[in-house]
Order: sequence, then structure tokens, then C-alpha cells
Amino acid sequence: MVAFKSMQESAPALARFGDASALLADLTTVGGDLDAKDAVYHDLVGIAQSGPPTARRTASTLLFLGLWNGLDGIYRRRFRLFGAAEDAASEVTACFLEVVRRADMSRIRRLAATLVWNTERVLIERWKRQHARQSREAQLTDKVMERPVPATDAGLLHELATDDPMREAEAVERWVASIVGRDAKLVVGVAVHEQTEHEAAVAAGVSHEAGRKRYQRALRRLRDHVGAVSQMRPKRRV
Repeated sequence: MVAFKSMQESAPALARFGDASALLADLTTVGGDLDAKDAVYHDLVGIAQSGPPTARRTASTLLFLGLWNGLDGIYRRRFRLFGAAEDAASEVTACFLEVVRRADMSRIRRLAATLVWNTERVLIERWKRQHARQSREAQLTDKVMERPVPATDAGLLHELATDDPMREAEAVERWVASIVGRDAKLVVGVAVHEQTEHEAAVAAGVSHEAGRKRYQRALRRLRDHVGAVSQMRPKRRV
């Protein structure tokens, strides 16, 4: 593996291994020198965070395979949360890569255990956000079905009558923009694309704190819009 050879030049802990297979055999062996293994994980995480693209992919793969037993345990415990086994596997992988990308190695003593533990924590947090978002969408749908539909909302519902996810996302963003203006990207980033508030702020080109305040202000305006339109429903005649 050419990428592994090039990684060894800048990662002292990897130099003692003849190839990637030997490294994985060492990492997956029960017991052994935990400090030496931690040094290997430390170098791999460093490369996965800031190495060249090919080296980042190789380091992430080696980390994933080296910690396979722990990650497989998360999958077995949590796959029922996602309804389908392939969805759970995809979520575990995505959460693990996110944890690797954000790991602050200066604050972690045992990287292997911490990476696995944080992966499960992030997985549960993402599921909770998704579950909460689906509940909010269900409540919003109930309100929409119960009230007269203004022209802008009617246009949205018409555009959502499609099997094209890209068009649906664009339609939602236009509708949100008609209510909250420039902060629509923040709302759609969190509510539709499942970004964190921090990620949505970065994508919008603002600081985390400014993005958080603008996102919360935009949500209040959306809630006020839905609440105000709900009051337009004609009263039933007795």
C-alpha cells in the first residue's frame, strides 16, 4: 500500500510495521502494549484530520478497521433505532468519521476507547435530533392540513408534489426565505440537512454564536407565521 508507506515517513508510531496488514493485526489483538497502540491511534487520527487526501482516507479506513469490534458492538446495540440495518451501518460510519475529524487529542488519554464511546454518543444525539425533527414536521403537517393555505404556502405544497429530493429541498428553502429572508439557509441546514447549528453557521459564513442567534430568531419567526396563519381558520358554525 503506497499510501501507507508515505504515511510512515511522518508518523513515527507506524514505522515499526512492515505493512498495513501488520498494523491491523497489532491493533486488533487483545491486550498488548496499550501505550504503543495509543501512539498508533494518535498518529492515524492526526493524518485523518490533516494529511493529504489519499492519506486521510487510508488513515480513516485503518482506524475504522482497527476499532471494528467496538464499532460493530454499537451497530448491534443500536441498529433498531434506524429501522433498516443498512441505515444503521451508514450512521455508525458517519458518526465515527465525525468523531475522528473533531477529536482533540490533547485532551484524550485512551484514544481507542474514547473514539468508540464518542461514536455511540454522537449516534444517539443524531437520532434524537432526527426524531425531534420528524415530530416537529408531523406537528407542522397537522397544522397545515387544518388551516387555509396562503398563496406562498400553496405554491410550496404544489412544488413538494414531486419525487425529486433536490427540488423539494429548494422549494422548502424558498418558502422559508419568504418568511425569514437571508437566514433560510441556517434553518434548512439544521432542519432539512441535519447539520448542527455550528455546521450551518460555518456554511452560512458567520460565527457560531451569530449563527445560533440568527437560527433561533428565524425559528421564532417561522413559529409565529404558522401560529398566525392557524388563526385564519374560519370558526365552525354552531
